[in-house]
Amino acid sequence: MFKIYINNSNHRKNIDYGVNENGCWECTNRSLSGSGYPVVYIDGKYTFVHRYMYKRFIGEIPNKNVVRHKCDNRLCINPSHLEIGTQKQNLHDMAERGRAVHVCGEANGKSKLTQEKADNIRKDSRAYKFIAKDYGVAISTIGQIKRNVTWCIL
Repeated sequence: MFKIYINNSNHRKNIDYGVNENGCWECTNRSLSGSGYPVVYIDGKYTFVHRYMYKRFIGEIPNKNVVRHKCDNRLCINPSHLEIGTQKQNLHDMAERGRAVHVCGEANGKSKLTQEKADNIRKDSRAYKFIAKDYGVAISTIGQIKRNVTWCIL
């Protein structure tokens, strides 16, 4: 068992971890978020431990970027297993590595659109609000489809 100390205001906290066969530093003494990542309370707010570790050992996290796990282990806090990227890259990693928990496109029972409609939305150059009204979806959905954040690209 190993420890990393956090100087937080006027008291110290520690992050305990063990090292597995893949070199992952698996956090062992922090609560998990609803998404399964260890969290720590620092300076009045909760933060993911892997984000804290990246900032402490590698550097700042650029705006609109996420910290991705190269090892696909949510408990891992090993800085050498972490990298910066966009949410789009993170979702691509999940799909490519078989970790995606969502069902893509028409196979998702909650989908209001077909693949053909999603493809047409990507080609449509009108203002998002008009496209959204025509397809009966939120404006944010149109933006996500156009940025290839949601829906399948076939």
